[in-house]
Amino acid sequence: MKISNYIIAAFFVAVAGGTLGMFINAKHHEHESDNRFTTTEYALPDFWVIMAQDSVSFSIDGAGGNHWTVYHEKEAPVNSEWYQVQGDTLFVASHTEFHPVLHIEEISEISILVTEKSHIDIRNIKADRVMIASDHGFVTLRDNNQIKSLEATLFHESSLRSYSRNHQKVTVEKDSSSRYSLY
Repeated sequence: MKISNYIIAAFFVAVAGGTLGMFINAKHHEHESDNRFTTTEYALPDFWVIMAQDSVSFSIDGAGGNHWTVYHEKEAPVNSEWYQVQGDTLFVASHTEFHPVLHIEEISEISILVTEKSHIDIRNIKADRVMIASDHGFVTLRDNNQIKSLEATLFHESSLRSYSRNHQKVTVEKDSSSRYSLY
């Protein structure tokens, strides 16, 4: 056999061996990661206002009662210091290492205040009226919301993206640096 044939054969053996090694490593880490994470839930009293601040990021899901669901590493326990309910307002502040989901019940009216480059992703909400006020914040409305009246006020490079077209009434006030996008 020529030397070039030996080089080609060695190349294919190296590629096959590397692929097999990566496959075995991926299977090993797949089972390992399943055991590293857990879910923690935090019950919440009733509230009608949500205040997102300190560059916080979370999702709001209308499927379920009032509680947080947090998916996190088992070795990194999550405390509840990043949120607080005062009166009818839920304050949500900065947190790290997890992305919580806020589950809320069907409601008639809710106000959502978003500041300081916070981001909220909203899905499955059933409400008669949703009011959003954003100052340097980002809000995304997914296409499975059922909101009769949506009122939004956007300031200082805020963004409201709506993938939902089933609102009966939409009112958006914004300054020239903010964006409202309907997809």
